[in-house]
Amino acid sequence: MNLKQVLELIADGNIVALKFKDSDEIMVKDYKNSDIFDDFMNCKVIEVNTARIINEFEEEEIEITVELER
Repeated sequence: MNLKQVLELIADGNIVALKFKDSDEIMVKDYKNSDIFDDFMNCKVIEVNTARIINEFEEEEIEITVELER
């Protein structure tokens, strides 16, 4: 699957972070519908992980980390 297909499966309001395979560096991180992901839409997705985080308002949110093929 590519990133565009994976984003279609993720519920609105979730935070998505992108990184390349074998890297710990998060390249971009924003809410699902952000235009910041446009340049990565055709990248192949290797792995998807989720974690509960606390946002700046001390509310719990889900963050989805998507690992892309280089």
